[in-house]
Amino acid sequence: MTLIDMDETKPLNVLIIGAGLGGLTAAIALRRQGHSVKIFEQSHFASELGAAINVPPNAYGVLLHLGVDPALNGAVEMKYITEYDKTGTQVKVTDFASQSSRWQHPWLLAHRVDLHNQLKDAATCSEGIGEPAIIYTNSRVTGVDMKGATITLENGDVITGDVVIGADGIHSKSRTGLTEKVPFASGKSAYRFLLERKHVEKVPMTQKIVEKNGNMAFWFGTDRRIVMYPTRWNEILNFVCIHPDKRSEPASETWNEELLKMADPCTLKVWRLMDMDPISSWNNGSFALLGDAAHPFLPHQGQGGAQAMEDAVCLGIVLHKGVRSSEVPERLQLYQEIRKGRAEKVQALTRMSGEDIKEGSRNNLDKVMEFFIFNVSHDETHNSTQIVHKWALQRGPSPFWRMPVSFGPLPGPRQDVSGLSRILADTRYITTSLKIKTSRTLLQNLLPTASYCFSSPDTVAYASFTHTRYDKLDWLRGRGYDFWSFSLHGVEYNKKDGTTLSGTFMPVVFENLTDPILSGRDELGWPKLYADIDVKRSSKSFSMTSHWCGESFAFFNLDGLEPVNDPLRERQENIFVHKYIPATGNKGVADVEYPVCSPITPPSGRRFQTKEGAVSFKSGDWTSLPTIHHIVRRLEELPVYEFVEGTVVEGSGISDLGGTYRIE
Repeated sequence: MTLIDMDETKPLNVLIIGAGLGGLTAAIALRRQGHSVKIFEQSHFASELGAAINVPPNAYGVLLHLGVDPALNGAVEMKYITEYDKTGTQVKVTDFASQSSRWQHPWLLAHRVDLHNQLKDAATCSEGIGEPAIIYTNSRVTGVDMKGATITLENGDVITGDVVIGADGIHSKSRTGLTEKVPFASGKSAYRFLLERKHVEKVPMTQKIVEKNGNMAFWFGTDRRIVMYPTRWNEILNFVCIHPDKRSEPASETWNEELLKMADPCTLKVWRLMDMDPISSWNNGSFALLGDAAHPFLPHQGQGGAQAMEDAVCLGIVLHKGVRSSEVPERLQLYQEIRKGRAEKVQALTRMSGEDIKEGSRNNLDKVMEFFIFNVSHDETHNSTQIVHKWALQRGPSPFWRMPVSFGPLPGPRQDVSGLSRILADTRYITTSLKIKTSRTLLQNLLPTASYCFSSPDTVAYASFTHTRYDKLDWLRGRGYDFWSFSLHGVEYNKKDGTTLSGTFMPVVFENLTDPILSGRDELGWPKLYADIDVKRSSKSFSMTSHWCGESFAFFNLDGLEPVNDPLRERQENIFVHKYIPATGNKGVADVEYPVCSPITPPSGRRFQTKEGAVSFKSGDWTSLPTIHHIVRRLEELPVYEFVEGTVVEGSGISDLGGTYRIE
């Protein structure tokens, strides 16, 4: 798909099942791509849980890319990690803030309700990029036609879109159409509750624990642990107490009892921690899963919400503006290819970091930090963008690649940004040719290998100096440039198979613009160099002077030009050049060396001719022309036995030389 096509296609109608963190993040990502987004949520949002959530660096980067900054809504930057053993003895304090410069973004600790409301506002507000998403609450989805992109609601309503995203959580109903696997108990449960920090500060036994802003604290037992961290402007403390399922009653330690008394009973919950084996596929037809519906997470790495957000931003990039509804199935397959391996890897690391501690070992926080580095050393926005870019290139027309390759194929005279050929019919040109009779025995010294030779044994031969001006080039924003070339007529190339090609050999071309020099050298193998070119024209005359850094070295002149009424008979001729690229670090050795042929049809248009003309050169020395003195000196050596003719042709429409090929 070209960039022009992207602007002409209709937006997709996206149906998202579930308005949790992942579903809302996907709505923002897809809305920003210009799509129409509808979200179907079975609840009234009345049951949003008062708990905190980790926003690790990889998730924070996703949210910032989507225009959402939890730090502006009370999320706290994690600055310290404090470890305690099961007796409450402090083991280690890590200054996490001093290490956070390693990552593009800090680690935030957000209140789940605050973040959910922030995402909901970003998805539905009228000020955001794209059309606001619409959330339908109390809308339970009971059926999904994956290939038809259709959902059925509990009330019987049927809604059809272009794509359906199942973001309905760990107990997903939409997932049942893809797999029979279901979540299972991990063997652990967790208390979760919130406390106001100011109350905890009043308890002597806990005062020191909460004195630092942004401090995440861990208490480790062999089969249980407590995690505490602040949120909402450092005013609220979130507690997670993970323990075996068989032990779901509060512990008896005095300070634990005091803390539990402070907790709002509405926030004090016991959760069975669920897990699920990886499923074989996340997508089918125009349907795909996202977040916990695809890959439920245990809490040990704080990556459950983060991976859902990575899924969401990936979807927005895969289903970018301009994607047609017919492309959705293959795009969702690409989404799975991008995300499934990483999400399942992070899943596995999360399980490992939550394993029970062996008796006699201090804790497994070192393992947790090792896995943390893997998890956050990733930017899904950048990753997905690059993969989608490469995927699109592989599916489009085969483009020319040339340096610098890090940024993708370069547009130029033979291809646009999508790799499609240029239309050059409107390009204006004026081509001026000065043909001379000179020494074949001198010209022969310019032929690079013995495979090239003159077709005639005569000691005289013909050569031309040709200047061309191009204008109205769309690939140069309507601008143009000048170039001149030196050509040896009557040359043959003798192939290894014994056959012969006849044509004109071109030893050098000078141009006054970098872009065509680089593309011509790399794509065609033409021997192009840079020079300034000044041209003066009148109805009867032409003069050209070529300079290198202000030093004039080539002079062409025509006088007495007269229009020619006889039509020029177009006859294709072969232009030979010898492509050579040196081996890096190995002087005198070629990485690339072979003959090239560019079949060219001479320009046709208004023609002018004359017998009055002159060609001259001034080679100077290695000081005045330090990089091209040897070239100009060889041109200066050529005798002009006869000025044969001068020709000017004006017209429109040029070749992109796309027919150029390697001879052998």
